[in-house]
Amino acid sequence: MTTLERLQEYIRGGRVHPALLLSGPDPRLKFQAAKNLAKQLMCTQGNQERFCGECSPCRRIQKEVHPDVLILREEGEELIKIDTIRELCHQMEVSPIEGGRKIAVIDECHRMNTASANAFLKTLEEPGANRHFFLLTSQPSALLPTILSRCLQFSFKPGESLPVSEVKSQAQREALVAYLKSPNPPGQVQEWTEKEMAFSFLQTLQAEIRAILNSSHSLPELSRYSSQHLLDSFEAAVELEGRLRSNANYGLLVESYLRRYFPAEL
Repeated sequence: MTTLERLQEYIRGGRVHPALLLSGPDPRLKFQAAKNLAKQLMCTQGNQERFCGECSPCRRIQKEVHPDVLILREEGEELIKIDTIRELCHQMEVSPIEGGRKIAVIDECHRMNTASANAFLKTLEEPGANRHFFLLTSQPSALLPTILSRCLQFSFKPGESLPVSEVKSQAQREALVAYLKSPNPPGQVQEWTEKEMAFSFLQTLQAEIRAILNSSHSLPELSRYSSQHLLDSFEAAVELEGRLRSNANYGLLVESYLRRYFPAEL
């Protein structure tokens, strides 16, 4: 069983420890795993087996804009200072804006200096009801023993990675954002030779359009288009899926669609 599977199994149990320590060499894997844990706890449409990934909480957690999921990621190699930790801990004491939980994700938590680590320890000693801290680190041995003793630890082994389906979904969304921000289609769209890639991209686009039409949070790059235009583009994307089944030039068809409905300049 992989560490990701162990984490999912643990969350399904229903009783979540206030502090989970995720360690391992891959920073992207740990960070996405933490966001997935937050989705599992906050999802409004899924079940105990799996978060849906499409409801408003899931989408906002993925975009790192959920008001009750606080993310601390310091740029560069700077130490995490005591004022930063005190502010995070204070925010965790404030009542949740939505639902009944609050979650804090602290990336590279071993970069807390001695003062900030001791300040954080006080919060871990009495974290409060429905407060969860996800600590991410590549150097667990650099943490204070008193912090380690209050954490339930999950260690990712070298070579572990996100499920292929999740990696593909993220890649397609990144391709969509890249196109909407650039006057030229992203290279992966132009070079597509597999039908599955084109279908996945269109499904991602349809999900984003559907979200903004339903007044859910979605890509800000799509908010500049009118509701009618987005509705027309959604219907055209559905029609395009049918055309892709009988045409080998998938990349060209998708590129033509994007240039028609989402040009660089309105």
